[in-house]
Amino acid sequence: MAASSKPGSPRARDRKSQPTRLERDAFTSTSTGIPRRKSGVREGKKLEIPEDPGIRSVVTVDLLQWLEAIELQIDRVREKTLQPLLDKLSEEERIRCEAEKQFKLVEAEKEQASKECSELKAQTQALEEKLKTSQDELKKLQETQDARIVLLPECQGVRECPNKDVQEQGRPPKYTGDVLNEREIYLKNMWDDAAEQREAAMDQATVYKRDMNVVMQKNHQLEIDNAELAERLERTKSDAFTQKVNLEKAEKESKRLERGNTVLMEEKDKLRMEKAELIKKLETSESDAIRQKLDLEKAEKE
Repeated sequence: MAASSKPGSPRARDRKSQPTRLERDAFTSTSTGIPRRKSGVREGKKLEIPEDPGIRSVVTVDLLQWLEAIELQIDRVREKTLQPLLDKLSEEERIRCEAEKQFKLVEAEKEQASKECSELKAQTQALEEKLKTSQDELKKLQETQDARIVLLPECQGVRECPNKDVQEQGRPPKYTGDVLNEREIYLKNMWDDAAEQREAAMDQATVYKRDMNVVMQKNHQLEIDNAELAERLERTKSDAFTQKVNLEKAEKESKRLERGNTVLMEEKDKLRMEKAELIKKLETSESDAIRQKLDLEKAEKE
């Protein structure tokens, strides 16, 4: 028992190699910069820091875990805030492109509808002119028919009168019957031609009226389609404006988050530099501790 407790014995050397609580507190205070416990060491005096791989590994692991936690937090902020906004920005851009395409289609449909409306107006005007011409022709034929109705009884009366009455009137009896027959044939032919022309004009007027009704229906439908297209155009413009405002807001938010991300990255770089400095200080403290330990052992031997 007495031999084992001598200063030069292995047991005494093992006991000396173990750091005391005071030395451990002083080492922790020097490595982290935060004093954990008060010690009786005077200010300005170098602390005796032993070489303890366990303490070094714990401090290094804590720093690494802290940096990893900061990196994870930055990634979480990026995933939760920045990435949804970027996705929303992409979606708004896609919707804006679709709105522009739809706007162009609506403009093209509107131009096509205006062109068809102009063509229908031109056709309507042409049909109105034809209808007016047909009505004038029909009026002339009716006047001709009325004239035939008036002249036909007179011709028949002249044909039935005796020759002596004709002679008394100074007309040559020899040519009276032939003249009346020719006049009657002429009037009948004229009547038939007028009737045929009147029927043709009536048929043509009916066709024109039917075509006019079709044109009016098409024109009415085109007006309805034009109103719907104008409404769709206004709605598309409103949607495009809203999407533009949302896109600008998303861009501003994205820039703000990018600035925040830049600040976080700067803080991360700063933490890495601090980590490197802490590791450097730790290595310096370890070397000082080893040197102090050697000096202490040397002093004890002396």
